[in-house]
Amino acid sequence: MSSYTRTAKPVAARPTCNCATSTPLRDRAALDTKLAAIYIGKAEGTLKNNRSLGITDPPFVQDGRSITYRVSDLDDYLERHLVGGER
Repeated sequence: MSSYTRTAKPVAARPTCNCATSTPLRDRAALDTKLAAIYIGKAEGTLKNNRSLGITDPPFVQDGRSITYRVSDLDDYLERHLVGGER
């Protein structure tokens, strides 16, 4: 047996990014195409078709083949298309 003992140095827990503290949850929450369509009252096919035509309203996030819509962007989309009513 060796008399050498290895002691681990404590490592302070630090976040890998500051997104959890600087960005509200509303801005980070994302929905897939089906849920986004339900959220804004459109057909899922409409969102898919718009993306294929290059229409980026509402804006979406693409990571490889994965498409998500941020809730904050969907809320902004609904506000931009509000007719009448009070803001």
